[in-house]
Amino acid sequence: MTINIKPSGEACGAEITGVDLTGTLSDEEIKSIREAWLSHHVLSFPEQAMSDDDLERFTLCFGCFGDDPFIAPITGRNNIVAVKRTADEKFLFLLIIGTQIGASKKTLQLAHVFLA
Repeated sequence: MTINIKPSGEACGAEITGVDLTGTLSDEEIKSIREAWLSHHVLSFPEQAMSDDDLERFTLCFGCFGDDPFIAPITGRNNIVAVKRTADEKFLFLLIIGTQIGASKKTLQLAHVFLA
């Protein structure tokens, strides 16, 4: 499969197709996704029917899991949280994800601001 990256045309965001996130990704696929992430900041992967195991495996392609004392994980998982909101909620949501990649290597951090 060939990875296709379609920029949103907005300040950030891109849609990625042509990759199956339910299986093991090649080094080249991971590199392409990482480059798109760094370039577009927010990525969507439509038509992916991922299990919790798939989500955790995909996440680990980009670094180790971290701990957040303020957010509880979903039942049965240590590294997945549910983010929910109702249709009438209006707020600013700031999500900061920090991942330590080895003790002596650089720290990869990603911050997203969602306005609703």
